[in-house]
Amino acid sequence: MQRLSTSGGRLFTVSVQGARVTLSDTMIAGPHYLRVLEEQFDSAAELLRCIRAWEHGHALRPGNMADDQNKLIKRWVAAHNVAHVAARHWLSEPDHQTFKVSLANE
Repeated sequence: MQRLSTSGGRLFTVSVQGARVTLSDTMIAGPHYLRVLEEQFDSAAELLRCIRAWEHGHALRPGNMADDQNKLIKRWVAAHNVAHVAARHWLSEPDHQTFKVSLANE
């Protein structure tokens, strides 16, 4: 499932957020994070469902979400954490930077 894309381009992008982002952060750490993140999911549809649940879940309190939504959010958080740990050591300032995933059409 690597390099998730459509004829219109990538389904999502990753950027490095935080202090003094370098070219290395963008060209090495970001793609490494993305590769590890993609490996955590069996399909693009699953990955997108989890991202969207997590994005929409910020507006709701945990008790106000359906179990399905909670599961998707937990799945996203776990996948992000695995990818973040794997790519963190490639960041120029790992204690002050993180990765942000954005859907391409948003």
